[in-house]
Amino acid sequence: MTYPMATNLPDLDATIDEKIDLLLRLMEKREVRSGQITISFHDKSKKKSGWFGKEDERAWEHWRIKVTCPPVRPATNLIPYEQNFEENIAKIVDIVDTHKNHIPAITSLESSPFPYTIDVGETGDRGDDETWGDYIKKIL
Repeated sequence: MTYPMATNLPDLDATIDEKIDLLLRLMEKREVRSGQITISFHDKSKKKSGWFGKEDERAWEHWRIKVTCPPVRPATNLIPYEQNFEENIAKIVDIVDTHKNHIPAITSLESSPFPYTIDVGETGDRGDDETWGDYIKKIL
């Protein structure tokens, strides 16, 4: 299957590998089969805000990717998993390509023009998009 990806970015590749390993270790430690990877893209322009002049870096997009690992069985038929992967990649590309009016202008020729963060954790089925940490940061 052909799908878009960034190439020749060893720092990004290393970060992604590190975060995937962290997620798998977390899932193994807690004996769960699902987790979540959250990728947040930020605007480079930082504005001073708050009482203490803290730099405010707002994310203009969050990708929350839920990961579910089925039990491994010997001689498993991988075709359903490959089809599921292809369907999910197609959905992601379609959504990203359709909803792009909010993306800030690219003002540099860097291979990664927007700062990003990658976080891993358990799948949160709280029904809201805001964590307690986000709420406390807003208050501060």
